[in-house]
Amino acid sequence: MSIPLSGTYRLRSVKFPNQLFDLQGGTTTIGTPVIGYANNSNSQNMLVVDPSNKLVRLTNVASGTFTDSANIQGPAGEVVVGRHSTALFMIAPSNNLGEYS
Repeated sequence: MSIPLSGTYRLRSVKFPNQLFDLQGGTTTIGTPVIGYANNSNSQNMLVVDPSNKLVRLTNVASGTFTDSANIQGPAGEVVVGRHSTALFMIAPSNNLGEYS
């Protein structure tokens, strides 16, 4: 399985399937946490996947901001936040069709 095609996707939590990635409060403020939010089919839950060299850039459609680590030098498991600069993420397909980690 390969990286997803360019397009607009809703990214859901594997642990809580009815929660989608979203910026807390839908704000464009730098450092706003990315949270799990109830799937309400609104555009603020939608992120654009832009594959480039098997890396992806996640963009919040409503705010025009990008996801990034709160502490770029920090360990795995750091908080993911909204920023105006881009960060690239490496994703890997899982055994379930359409799921990546």
